[in-house]
Amino acid sequence: WSVKYYIVDTKLPSIGEELTGLASIAEGGGYKIYELPGALSRYRYENNQPVELEEYEANPNEIQFRTINNSGQTMMIVADRFDPNWHVSVNGVEGKIENWQGMRRFSVPQGSVEIKMWFHPKWLYRGLLLSGFTAVILLLVHVTKKYFARKTSR
Repeated sequence: WSVKYYIVDTKLPSIGEELTGLASIAEGGGYKIYELPGALSRYRYENNQPVELEEYEANPNEIQFRTINNSGQTMMIVADRFDPNWHVSVNGVEGKIENWQGMRRFSVPQGSVEIKMWFHPKWLYRGLLLSGFTAVILLLVHVTKKYFARKTSR
């Protein structure tokens, strides 16, 4: 993965973490931060070489960036949790994200590359549409019942 820092709440009892050998880089407010040696880059090629990024933009549902030069690498790894609702386009062409050791992996051509990844939970949107449709039907049934109840009571 790509975890570079380890944060410990010093107010809580130790749960057996082996922290000897880790460099403590900061502490305060009851917390201590350790730097983990040998952490890999979040964006890297299959040989663990970090990706050089340009124009990086990210939010929880979308990531965009341009790579400088991939030096002949063909697969890029994003060390985030794999989810089948993530999609990728490379140079404007939609590609396939694979589950690689629980992370996202996709193919890239040689040279500089424009990457866009977005999260699109299709079942959430289908569920919202179905719920909205159901609410409209229930409202129509309710209004129709009231209308006929008033009409027959006269």
